Amino acid sequence: MPPALQNPFLLWLVLSVALAVLCYFGVRKELRLRGTLYGAFILACVVAMWPPYGKDDKPGKIHLGLDLKGGIHLVLQVVTDDALNATVDDAVSTARTQATNKGIAFADGRTSSGRRSGMSASRVTASSW
Repeated sequence: MPPALQNPFLLWLVLSVALAVLCYFGVRKELRLRGTLYGAFILACVVAMWPPYGKDDKPGKIHLGLDLKGGIHLVLQVVTDDALNATVDDAVSTARTQATNKGIAFADGRTSSGRRSGMSASRVTASSW
């Protein structure tokens, strides 16, 4: 590209004039102005984004993320047993705190399987004195 056309506005102007000439000779009379204006708008968008991707260590206007550059494949999984245990433990500690605040003696929190403090099941039973 000649150095004179490195200016994006000048490049857009030259391309728009070329489009206007093409519209003048190739489009019906009532559509010439509309075609020229729409085409000039599209050309402005293209010139504003050009070059889209980087070449020869020069950055482009569109920056690709790691996934589009050939990044990694990542799969996240939830360990449901641990999530359930954390939820049950939180419920037991909340019940213990509320019982203590209201003056209820909270002896122990056990799950329906008999483990202490909700280690593996979702139902918690509380025994009071």
